[in-house]
Amino acid sequence: MVLHRARPSAGRTAVAVAVLATAMTAVLGLVVVAAGPATATPATWIPDRVTTDAPGAATSFAAPNDVRYTTSGALLLADFAANGVLRRDPDGTWSIVAPLGTDDRSMWNPSALTEAADGHLLVAEAGRRTVAELDGHDVLRRFPAPSRRAVSELATTGDVLFAAVPGSGALWTTGTGADAGTWTAVDGPWTDPAGVAVSSDGSTLTVADQATDTVWQEDLATGAVTSLGSPGDDPGTVRLRGVAVLDDGSVAVVDNGGGRVFVRQDGVWTVAFSGAPDGSSLANPTAVAAGPEGRLAVADYNRQRVVEAARVGGGAVTSPTAAPTGAPTATGTETPSPTPTDVATPTDVPTPTPEPVPVTPTPEPVPVTPTPTATSSPAPLPVPVTPTPEPVPVTPTPEPVPVTPAPTATSSPAPLPAPTPAPTPTPTATSSPAPLPATPSPGTPTGPRDPAARPPALHGGTDAAPGGHGDASSGAVAALPSTPGDHGDAAARDASHRAVLAATGAGPLALTALGAVAAVLIGIALHLHRRNRSVHESRGHERPGRRP
Repeated sequence: MVLHRARPSAGRTAVAVAVLATAMTAVLGLVVVAAGPATATPATWIPDRVTTDAPGAATSFAAPNDVRYTTSGALLLADFAANGVLRRDPDGTWSIVAPLGTDDRSMWNPSALTEAADGHLLVAEAGRRTVAELDGHDVLRRFPAPSRRAVSELATTGDVLFAAVPGSGALWTTGTGADAGTWTAVDGPWTDPAGVAVSSDGSTLTVADQATDTVWQEDLATGAVTSLGSPGDDPGTVRLRGVAVLDDGSVAVVDNGGGRVFVRQDGVWTVAFSGAPDGSSLANPTAVAAGPEGRLAVADYNRQRVVEAARVGGGAVTSPTAAPTGAPTATGTETPSPTPTDVATPTDVPTPTPEPVPVTPTPEPVPVTPTPTATSSPAPLPVPVTPTPEPVPVTPTPEPVPVTPAPTATSSPAPLPAPTPAPTPTPTATSSPAPLPATPSPGTPTGPRDPAARPPALHGGTDAAPGGHGDASSGAVAALPSTPGDHGDAAARDASHRAVLAATGAGPLALTALGAVAAVLIGIALHLHRRNRSVHESRGHERPGRRP
């Protein structure tokens, strides 16, 4: 008996093909699951360019206050202190948009700028308190600014212009047509906006509030407002200023006080960069602009420069997938022996660009006050010194005229005048008083003087002696009292005194003193004369009784 192999039926072939296709689909699914879903990595920014001048336009920047990228990729710069607006084209060529200066064609203290929908440039002038509209290099018109304070940032969408004015307490808006300059406050939760930006599609308004350190976003279609939080770790640790929206919807804002640029990605704020390529830190940055391919430019106000950073990384990473294969077909053989197709080799996983090592910026130098020590103390502040008044000339006191004191009875006696002789009517030149006795011998002591012999007092001195009479007009010595044995009269003595006065030429005081001395001597002589006389008389009476 010959056995014949059965031929496969068409139904069995179809079943085999279905089983094989299912198995291959399962294998491909496992490969995809093992590879994982597509992931996204946060972007980083690396500072790669710093500009301090505009070759051919300006030798240096004075105070860059605002920067903006145009739709063509050009960079605009408002130099506040230089009174000018500069432009750098994508090829790096610089030009002057408005002449530097303060004439009608120039910009006076430009503080903010933006590009309108029609390509015109709008510039806020703090010096004029106006907003100027420029077409190329020509100033088309100027309209009033919303406040007397300087505008820090401008933003437009369609025919609407927004302005942030720090210190005004509001966000302002006006039209760009005939109603330009009629400003109204925009309602919102912000307290003191310092930065404003509009997304590239014009749908979202972003506001940086420096009073609360919060960034807000408003849906311009619905009016819904969302808080993006604060970039700082704690309230009060940042001072927000300019803000910008990137092409992927991320938000960048500058910390004017801390010298940092924050970027919000996937709901998280991170520091994008805080310095220049050379490592120097930002110093009071005032504005940030978002350019092509996520590029950021910062107006570094106090360092008089513009710092730019390139975005690195970010976006979705595509997972490797298998290459599609052709549909399997059944062979015409009796036995279904499907030929397995080669599994497609997955593409190499692209090696991600290594994360750039952020450059640690040089910290801003903080002035350190040295602690005073015992050997080093700060010099005291100078004390204002009252200027010495001009010396007042003093009239010298005249030399005192020496006054010759009047001689008294105790002063040295002047030369004695010639004493008058014994009492005679007329004194003679040869008459002389009896000689003064020598020192009395012990056997014959002298007794007390007679009270009548005391010298009289001078006029103007003490009271006159009892019985004395002073002459007030001539200062003559009072006459001595008469005693027994005196002969002559007072007239003769007065004549003698006048003769002595005429002979000596002495003054009244000297003569008075001389008269007093003479009176004393005369009194002594008369006393001795009476004494001797009484002695002689007593001896004369004794002679008759003596024995021979």
